[in-house]
Amino acid sequence: MDYYELLGIERNATIGEIKRAYRRAAFRTHPDRNPIERKEESERKFKQISEAYQVLSDPIQRKIYDCSGKTDDFIDFVGAKDLFKELFPEFSADISDETWKIIDNIFNDIESGKSFMEIAKGLPYLKILKTQLPNVIDIAREYFKDFTSTTKTKMKVGPKPVVIVNKFSLETIHEKDQIKIKYPLLRYEDGETIMKEEDIIIENYLDNRKIYIENNGHEYECGKYSGLILYNEVLPHPRFKRKTTYDLYVVQRINITDLVMRKNLYFKWIDGSSLEIALSQSLLNLPLIKLSGWGLKYLGDLYIHFQINHIMTTEYGKLQEIQGLSTKPYTGNRDELHIDVDYKNVKMVFDDR
Repeated sequence: MDYYELLGIERNATIGEIKRAYRRAAFRTHPDRNPIERKEESERKFKQISEAYQVLSDPIQRKIYDCSGKTDDFIDFVGAKDLFKELFPEFSADISDETWKIIDNIFNDIESGKSFMEIAKGLPYLKILKTQLPNVIDIAREYFKDFTSTTKTKMKVGPKPVVIVNKFSLETIHEKDQIKIKYPLLRYEDGETIMKEEDIIIENYLDNRKIYIENNGHEYECGKYSGLILYNEVLPHPRFKRKTTYDLYVVQRINITDLVMRKNLYFKWIDGSSLEIALSQSLLNLPLIKLSGWGLKYLGDLYIHFQINHIMTTEYGKLQEIQGLSTKPYTGNRDELHIDVDYKNVKMVFDDR
């Protein structure tokens, strides 16, 4: 999909020419003026024309498109019909088929060089509903102003900053002190605008949910940048929950027999290693334990909430089978096992929602 071809303009078209081309193309492809059998096709074309205008009328997005044939990943497109209403504020949804044709003819007259007075005098007033006549005149005046204007539109001051939403796992955040991402940005090199993969270093990811970097983003003029906003999010973990920035919370199921027999639980931690936790009957009264310093990046604490399965059988064979499902002997690498892990029982400070 070539945005320039969609609007029927040259690649060096001015902002004014882009706006005129959009008005004409959007008016002709509007779903309300096309037959019902072409509704799906006209809606698709109408949306494409809207996207083309929004990209090519934005100086930075246009440069990105010219360099790469793509648009910014996080461009926030306005809905096709909302954009149409914005550029055709006088347009009425219940406009008649006859009036559609009249407005189309007005566009042709404007493009053929007729003056506004000539067009106004030549309007077939008897065919236009009185309620729609002011709208027709206003639409004609706006298009005439666009078509005859010779003023060049200047680049907007203060272009929108680039917005990047990062989503990383708990494991990645725990492991790395710095997180490096790559993102394609506009850069000036040797007098030309190019798209270049730039490294962006994020420090203190968890402490900075939103970061604004002034001297970064798209370089829309030599040495001038759009700015860059980073939103740093953490992906949900299937087991661990973050209750504060660095504190972790997890629910662990055990059998009551594990407590009575004072077994060891080999708890799989966030980095893949295991913690040896000695179980005791104290968990019956306070089933939440706190392991200080075992939170994310060793800056927070780890809270384990034990949910205890009460056994309803006294058969020895059944008990042996049940015990085997709960706490199993450690069979992993001994170098990845943390033994003698201290903890203390605490009152419930979190829920498990």
